[in-house]
Amino acid sequence: MIWLLPVSITLSALMSLYLASLKGEQRVAHIWLAASFGLLALMHALTGLAASGHSDQLHLVRPALAAAFPVLIFLHARALARPPGMPRRRDLFHLAGPAGLLALPWLDGLHTLPTGWLVDVALFAITVGYAVATFGLARKMAPPPLARWGVMLAGWLAATALGDAIIVFELARPIPLSGSVGLLISLAGLIGFFIYFLYCSLHQSGPIAWIRARTRTPARGFPERLEAHMAAREPWRDAELSVARLARQIGCPQRQISETINARWNMSVSRWLATYRVAEAQRLMLETPKRPLVELMLDCGFQTRSNFNRAFKDITGQAPSDWRRSHEKGHS
Repeated sequence: MIWLLPVSITLSALMSLYLASLKGEQRVAHIWLAASFGLLALMHALTGLAASGHSDQLHLVRPALAAAFPVLIFLHARALARPPGMPRRRDLFHLAGPAGLLALPWLDGLHTLPTGWLVDVALFAITVGYAVATFGLARKMAPPPLARWGVMLAGWLAATALGDAIIVFELARPIPLSGSVGLLISLAGLIGFFIYFLYCSLHQSGPIAWIRARTRTPARGFPERLEAHMAAREPWRDAELSVARLARQIGCPQRQISETINARWNMSVSRWLATYRVAEAQRLMLETPKRPLVELMLDCGFQTRSNFNRAFKDITGQAPSDWRRSHEKGHS
């Protein structure tokens, strides 16, 4: 099992350096995640020294570092949910858990960290607490792929808490840390994740690459450019309008349009186009209340009456005829 630790340390350190090098509007979130992987590399290095029987004083800091790991993951998730996610003065309270575990030996008048249930319960409670808090942030994230990433982070913390609990129960017996099956499983799972991440990055495939591709921040100014094009040329009047045709009109990749609409307006391209068409239909109903709905819908870019009725009701909550009657009464 010991030979896995250098592999895990190296991969965690490389991941930390990679994340720290990323730029863009999510840089603060990247820094928090880079710090968490850097901390992970340090913890595994200390675990290796402890498993080799070196430096008993390392037991003083290992629980404090373990308590800081879920804090960094939570701050990463918060930076994604509430950009730009810069640290605030009140964030200092997040240091309470790690500082308390670091000060515990001196409070007890000891020179080595107690191995009793208090430290184990505190670590478990801190990790579970931040897992729940991260899950709460995930529910506020948009677009949906970003929310799924938040759920994955919360699941990672929950799995970490469970793994730590298994290791604690395992080491309650006279088994050295180097022989811990729970630690072996944790390290193998982490290394497997790194290998899978590398494979997906190289081949641009898999859910990790999918999330990464769709959580990129849209180019600055592009949403406004897209809105200006829709207002000036009204391409949504074309019933045959597609993402490819819209991309050719603007002169940009198709993916940039779909990713921007998903990230900025949190909806699909088809629904986004329908909002323009329905808004125009509402305007025409008010200006020409006697005009047949079939003629009106064709001017707005709808091909069939069924598509028109479905899109109109989905966006306004009313059928087109009902909406027009209610607004005729309101203006009479």
